[in-house]
Amino acid sequence: MAEELKISIPQEANSHFSGGPREWLASIITEGQIKTGNSQMQAPQIPKVPFLLRQIQSNQKCYDPTLVSIGPYHHGKPELRDMEKLKVIFTCKFVDDSGICIEDFYCKVAEVAIDARRCYAEDSTDEFDDEKFTQIMFLDGCFILQFIFCLLRRPEDLKMPGHQVVLVKRDLLLLENQLPFQVIWSLMNLRFGKGEEGEANKLINDFIRHIRALPPPQESFKEMIKKFAGKCIWKQPQKTRGNKETEDRQPVHLLGLLHTDHINKQACIHCSTSSDWYSYRSAKDLRTVGIRFRPNWTNAYSDVEFKSSVRGSRLILPPLTIEESFKSVLLNLIAYETCCDASGELWVTSYACFLDSLIQDVEDVKVLQSEGVLNIFVREQEVADLFNQMSRNLVPNPYAYSDVKRRIELDRKSIIKKWVAEWMHTYFSSPWSFIALVAATFTIILTVIQSYFAIFPSNKNDNCG
Repeated sequence: MAEELKISIPQEANSHFSGGPREWLASIITEGQIKTGNSQMQAPQIPKVPFLLRQIQSNQKCYDPTLVSIGPYHHGKPELRDMEKLKVIFTCKFVDDSGICIEDFYCKVAEVAIDARRCYAEDSTDEFDDEKFTQIMFLDGCFILQFIFCLLRRPEDLKMPGHQVVLVKRDLLLLENQLPFQVIWSLMNLRFGKGEEGEANKLINDFIRHIRALPPPQESFKEMIKKFAGKCIWKQPQKTRGNKETEDRQPVHLLGLLHTDHINKQACIHCSTSSDWYSYRSAKDLRTVGIRFRPNWTNAYSDVEFKSSVRGSRLILPPLTIEESFKSVLLNLIAYETCCDASGELWVTSYACFLDSLIQDVEDVKVLQSEGVLNIFVREQEVADLFNQMSRNLVPNPYAYSDVKRRIELDRKSIIKKWVAEWMHTYFSSPWSFIALVAATFTIILTVIQSYFAIFPSNKNDNCG
């Protein structure tokens, strides 16, 4: 057992340590020793958004629910009270469909309510007694599961306008609008049954895939062969992301599960420890020097690659689908990383900053869109503004993509590749440039032939004479 920390205040007479100051200093030591052994000193599993991020005025609305409150942080807000009636309706439907007594569900939640309260920031739930807090957990948990079940399995039973469905999905992925996963899990196990292959796991993982709305993977023939060979040799699927069943620990909440789906857990193994500074170039500038872009097939934000060759280089990036709720989801993933990423890898934050370095204006957005990296459902200018403004006050992992940045810098400085890129850009950027090149080449060849015969005329006629 660790030896208890003890600090004593000197007792000798001293004008600086008499009366009030001495008592105040002693209280600091006492309180510090109590806090050291208190579990609440650990960061809460469901924290509030840090002030550093909330103070950015253009982002403030991205952290607050617009339609439904989940958990204690935003419970009771006047603008969200209408959805409380719908929560009751969804809870009744959830219980009726199960054929299980409602008291059984409530008791399951009550069993984990004390642990669930500890997941939130200290003093943030004091206004709710144990009974009220358990009621919040119960109603919100039933609502979440019934909403997800109807969304994915019985959309006709949602009976909600389309815009409300979109807003609820957005609100379920806010950092301050999360429910501890032990509450969700206690309800799921009773409703759907236990087991890794059960409907419970499948339902939640299907919801995460639905939220990401990823474009179909675009694998090259070479990558398909490598994956197939790996499966045949090792007799097990190749792991591209550390998501889904969460090998190390159970997810804390839905946003945490979504975060694991964005990360390749093996990426840290290949992460360089070099933090050298490299100058950034926009997507348009990189394409000018022969660097093209291509989406990867893992869709993990940690998987950024750079492949170089004499005829051209490729920067392989995780693809993004950008629609109305994209900004809110991404900012909350970043806030989650800022508060809860004990490993300090910060892959979502780092990727957002990396894209900001590639996107300077609308032309860069168009380049990435044409290469399949960005799938956009908003105006290009909005995308450019989004990344340029989002990176303010963000601190990425200095080691993230460092090897990629180094190789881009070396490739960009290569004289031979620069000549090849300029030549390709000049003569192969459009069909007319290529036709002009062929015509000019053909003309030069004819001119050379004509000059040769002019200088060295045929001796055939002389021989006949």
